[in-house]
Amino acid sequence: MYDKFPDNILGDIFSSFINVKPDKSKIAIAGRYLDLLEIYDSNGNLLAMTKGPNKDFNFKFDIESSLNQGTMIKLPETRRGYIGIKTTNNCIYLLYSGKERRNPNHYSFSNTIYTFDWNGNPLNKYELDAQISSFAIDEKENKIYALHHDAYIITYNM
Repeated sequence: MYDKFPDNILGDIFSSFINVKPDKSKIAIAGRYLDLLEIYDSNGNLLAMTKGPNKDFNFKFDIESSLNQGTMIKLPETRRGYIGIKTTNNCIYLLYSGKERRNPNHYSFSNTIYTFDWNGNPLNKYELDAQISSFAIDEKENKIYALHHDAYIITYNM
């Protein structure tokens, strides 16, 4: 199916976040629209692929309009998968939306962070009390530093 789309539409469909394990032995890639976590070794060999937590995640966009306009045209039911990634030597931390574009809480913000080990196994789920746009992890202090969607910083204990 994807072979009929030009590169710029494919680029949007497959757009992802990437981060390297601090010891540089592995790479994690999290899909914005395809709800996938992929883990590679430092040579680019796929080690693990994990489907996102939302089992009924269904990626939709306006195919006809996208082909006519040459860019991905999102629908009200277009969903976002992962919207942020941070890695440590111990874990992969992923800010997960799972929301549709029409959601009253914008789909580029979320209050859910999932953690995975470097084999792609789920470890924890953090439900924050605010919608955030970005975050940082301090494992030594067991803290999550989050950027609230209104641009102020919130600190959480893990």
